[in-house]
Amino acid sequence: MMKRTSNTSSVMNAGIPSATLTSAAAVGTSRLTLARCRKTMTVDKLTSGCLQQAFQLVRDAADRADNVGVDEYPTIGHLERLLRFSTAAVGLRADDDGCLAGIIIVTPCIHARSPHPTLCTAIVVTSASLTSDAWHDVIDVAMDTARQLPEMYSACVMNVFVTCVSRVLALRKAGFMITACIPYAGKVTGVPGYVSNYIMYKDLGTVPQPPVTTRDTFNSRSIRAPYLASSSSTAHIKHV
Repeated sequence: MMKRTSNTSSVMNAGIPSATLTSAAAVGTSRLTLARCRKTMTVDKLTSGCLQQAFQLVRDAADRADNVGVDEYPTIGHLERLLRFSTAAVGLRADDDGCLAGIIIVTPCIHARSPHPTLCTAIVVTSASLTSDAWHDVIDVAMDTARQLPEMYSACVMNVFVTCVSRVLALRKAGFMITACIPYAGKVTGVPGYVSNYIMYKDLGTVPQPPVTTRDTFNSRSIRAPYLASSSSTAHIKHV
């Protein structure tokens, strides 16, 4: 009997706890059924053993202009470095053919201005076999993954090329909102010149409570500008 996950309305869990499903990056393998396309997926940690398959998935998405820039991941080394930087990386493998159908990579958001960011970025790439509706399902899995990580991310940011209208609409349905548009962000297959990029934001419902300390508070009075370092230099400064 299928049970619905606690946070993901469009994903059906094949009789296992939702925590096992969404924390597959940290524990073992789990299985789920995408509600819209009814495909059953095996969700597991994305390891170096399937890195080549993941890279091929990314390159295929770039070739069909599916929200991956033509030069965004030029070599497998670029993808490998992204995985090392990530806090979670999972792969979705279709049960019917055993092929890798999607990857989810959660990283600390580069826009966060803290050494302990509560803002994350989710990178989602799927194969052509998953339609726009199924992509929405994968987004739900990605958000559940981000929520249940030890980092307790409070919000997620995703980057979408403005030409990927179906992806933008799917993210809007999933609760994301456009917060900024960055011009000349990258190159997309079939589009001349550079393409702009939307930054889309979603609150994950977790209230961040980072540790606060005032012991190492910056004191501007203890820092003197280079030209005030010596009395000889201060002699030439006139007060107006």
